[in-house]
Order: sequence, then structure tokens, then C-alpha cells
Amino acid sequence: MYLMYVDESGDPGILDESCDATAQPSIHYILTGLIVADVDWKEYLSALVEIRRNLRRVYGYPIRDELKGSELINPRDNEALRTLNRQKRTELYYDFLNSMTLRLNRARVLNVHVNKAQPKYHATTDSSNIEEWAWKCFIQRFENFLKKDGSQTGIIFADDTNEVKIRRLLRTMRHYNPIPRKYGNTYSAPVANIIEDPVMRDSKQSYFVQVSDMIAHSLYRKLYPKGGYRRYNVDRLFDLVDPVLLKQASVTDSQGIVHL
Repeated sequence: MYLMYVDESGDPGILDESCDATAQPSIHYILTGLIVADVDWKEYLSALVEIRRNLRRVYGYPIRDELKGSELINPRDNEALRTLNRQKRTELYYDFLNSMTLRLNRARVLNVHVNKAQPKYHATTDSSNIEEWAWKCFIQRFENFLKKDGSQTGIIFADDTNEVKIRRLLRTMRHYNPIPRKYGNTYSAPVANIIEDPVMRDSKQSYFVQVSDMIAHSLYRKLYPKGGYRRYNVDRLFDLVDPVLLKQASVTDSQGIVHL
């Protein structure tokens, strides 16, 4: 069995040109899932605890505090991070992703990215469409992974999100799941390998969900680089996890990122 821990970067709101820039939703929406085999779970949890202890020793970051990628870049009200300058926070980010990739080397990371300014899906005024379409593709890629690994079963653990919508979507996909054919039309391929409803977790209480948060934000920084951060190589952080990326998730992206 495989457990997939999911977090997101950005939000699923539709861009509205009539709104003030400060009221606009994010230009992106990213879903990231850390896929862990049940036989590796205990070993990987111990590894994450050791990694966090090392961050406390080197950077003074409390082991029980939640680790969020966005706060490492802009600490805002995070007092523990505000004591570190930008260079040190970037080094902490680097050390975490590098250590995670080395210690959780049999895990796989699935990424789905929506660029709202240049979407590849059919957008409407219903802001829920972005979330539903992204999750549908996300669930399907996890299902594909499970089938290719000897028809394994899997379960989804997600940071607190739109639980009702995601639960209904997965239940629907178990009965009716139209898949586009290469040359038009669709065929139904009901989801069979993902068991139970998605389980919602408070990211503060899950090191695994925090890993997904860190990777999701690093992907955002890679896809939408900002000049002031390039001197610290923030846009290159995501490449540290390249060895564990689920590259078969996309045939058009070398790192397996599914762009919608």
C-alpha cells in the first residue's frame, strides 16, 4: 500500500481583471503529493525527525514548529525564522530538501500545476473548476502509479482543504471517470486502486504533509522566479528533489510536472 501526503501552493480562485491587484487570487495553483510505501513509513518518519533535529541544531528552528516554504522566503509573523537572514533561511530550505531527498530516496513526488494566466483547461466563471480539474488530474496520476506498481492500493492524506468537494470527486471517479482518447472521444476508467475517502490532516501535526508544502512552494519559485531571490538560488531549490520526482506522470515535462 502507498500513502500520498498532499499540500498545495497558491489557491484555486479565478483571476479577475476587474479586481485590484491586491485582491487577486494567486496566478498559480499547485498540488504536490509525497508518495510513501507503507513498509517505509516508520523509517521515513524517523528520518524526518532526525532532519528536524539537525535543523534545530544548525539553525535553531524548533522541532515542533511547522515548516512552511512560503514562510522561509517571507517569514512574516514567524518569530523563529525572523531571527535568520534571507541567506540562512535559504540554506535551511536547501538543507531540508537535500536531506529529505537522500533519506526518503524510495519515495516519489507527484506535481500538478495550473497557470491561470495561460490555462490548458476550459476555464469558466466558476472558481471551483480549477480545484476540481487539478484534483481530478492529480487523483488520476496517483491511480496510474498504483496500477503500474503491480496494482497496489493507496490512500490520500491531504492538508485541510475543500474536504467535501474532494471526497465527492473521488467517489464519482470510482464509478464514472471519462478519460480523453488521443484522437478524440473518451473512455471510462473508474478509479479502483485508491481506497477510502481522502483523509484531511492538520499540516502542523504531520511532517509528511510539511514535506509536500516545502516542495510545492519550491516548484512555485522555480516556475515564477523573482529577481530579488535569484541571487540566493531560490528558483533552483526544486531541482534538489529531482531524484524522487514521479517523472512518468507527464510525457511532456522532463521532471514529470503535469501542467494544466
